[in-house]
Amino acid sequence: MRPLVETDLDTVAQIEQESRPSPWSLKQFAAELTSANSYPHVLTLDDEVIGYIIPWLIADEVQIQNIVVASNHRGKKLGELLLNIALQQGLDRGA
Repeated sequence: MRPLVETDLDTVAQIEQESRPSPWSLKQFAAELTSANSYPHVLTLDDEVIGYIIPWLIADEVQIQNIVVASNHRGKKLGELLLNIALQQGLDRGA
């Protein structure tokens, strides 16, 4: 897992489009890169983005705004992994 960067945006937006009936836009994901409260991350396998999480730290709470694993990688507890790491990062940041 690593921080979401600008070059990931197209892939993340594509996974989002394939996964949700009301997907976030590319612009919404891009806004997370500069948000003071957001610490978005991607999950990669062999340098391929296969999932992402958009957590916010608001005061002393972690709020999960978005979490998705690509359809061909579901059922492997990767969403749980994303969530656990994001929650631990929130604790490390004072949540």
